[in-house]
Amino acid sequence: MFSYKHSNFRTYVIIHLITNGNARHYSNNRIRSICLWRLEEGKTVPILHARSGSRVFVQQEEHNCTVTFFSGFVEIAGKVASLTRNAVVVAHQAAGVYQILKAEYRRIGQDFEVPFLCTAHMSKILIPHLTSYELEYMTRVLGIYPADAGDALWGVGAVSELFSRLIQLDEGDSVLISNISRRSKRQSSPGWIDQARFEELPVTSGIYTFRDREGEIIYVGKAKNIRRRALSHFTSRSEKEIALCQRTGTISFELCGNDLIALLREAELILDRRPEGNTLQKKEYPTYHIVPGKNREGILCFQVERKPFRLDATEIFFRKGEALSKLKEIGAHYRLCPKYSGLVPRKSKCIATQEMECPGICQGLEQAGHYNVRARKALNALEQGGDFLILGQGRHSGECSMVLVQNGVYQGYGFADTAGQIKCLAEIEHLITPRKHTYHTSRIIAGHLLRHPGSKIILNNAHIYILRPDHTSY
Repeated sequence: MFSYKHSNFRTYVIIHLITNGNARHYSNNRIRSICLWRLEEGKTVPILHARSGSRVFVQQEEHNCTVTFFSGFVEIAGKVASLTRNAVVVAHQAAGVYQILKAEYRRIGQDFEVPFLCTAHMSKILIPHLTSYELEYMTRVLGIYPADAGDALWGVGAVSELFSRLIQLDEGDSVLISNISRRSKRQSSPGWIDQARFEELPVTSGIYTFRDREGEIIYVGKAKNIRRRALSHFTSRSEKEIALCQRTGTISFELCGNDLIALLREAELILDRRPEGNTLQKKEYPTYHIVPGKNREGILCFQVERKPFRLDATEIFFRKGEALSKLKEIGAHYRLCPKYSGLVPRKSKCIATQEMECPGICQGLEQAGHYNVRARKALNALEQGGDFLILGQGRHSGECSMVLVQNGVYQGYGFADTAGQIKCLAEIEHLITPRKHTYHTSRIIAGHLLRHPGSKIILNNAHIYILRPDHTSY
């Protein structure tokens, strides 16, 4: 048989199937032949070769392996389950093999849950740039084994030899371990990360970081369930996730209490550390501003301009449509001219809409001074409003989170005891850890207020603030 270098992870059972091939989906195919080899002490040992057929001849010898004949899969289901128990199933195109086996067990009212390893997927990483990764093609090109696509015994031998070569190419077993797919609902850590450390990951909201073996942050993520989200990276089949997990040496976390704090902290770490695994939130994008200005007649006009993100006295918009909607809203409220509000091209004729009726300033029917009084009130309404807090759930019972915004600028966040009272803005500022106001934090806060308007509390120096859990809305 074939010899393997030592692998201390688990017992491996190599499997190859032949099906009737009549169905369009894997799960609708029926097994005609199945062959299992077990990897023991560095060598493969045949443990099962079964074919569907007449029950007159129960067993026969073939290629030094006993062949068992069966009329229905139920006759060998128990043996297959016992042979694969506490082992990793290795197969070529393993996802399809797993689906076929799962369907066979489902038909007889049983479940089948095993971790499996796909030699085709490992080959794409360790032997890149092949024209095809079909087993028959690979055995011919690599000179592995004289393959016969219609024979399960020859197929399992080909997979065994391919698996042997892949293990030899895989230094430190990193590709092998990271590619084991666990279909069981039981969560466990990757082999090279300490299980006890993995169990420390909480099942609550917060951020988590992947660090390489030198301690550098290579990925920052946010999750409502940190442990489940972190594990999902290691069970993903995408090449990007596989490469990220192979570089990960340790996983750390930070409790945030709720989704808003987690999003703000994630955005801050990504912008500050710029980890290689994160592609979003590394740069700022242009925003839309409602810009005031007077024309030659001295009339106060408005227009929407696209500019780089910056601190501005007026409200910032992330889409042009949002800015135009705001203009329509204040225009209707303060009776502004659609043309001078930037809703109609300057050289076009002013057209009154159902939402806005033109007072006649563009036709000389109103004095500029009278119109500008209303326009300045509209401009004041556009200014980023005052100081406010956003309250949310804390990291544990009896605590709440606070996000402070002053003059429309994000100041930072902190946590406070819900049993306490806050008498002034200075006390709030003492509890807040200063943070940077950026494009992404502005967008996160704006989106949160849109979904949870009840979490916003306007600040007033003459007010006593009681931080109660019922103020939280998320």
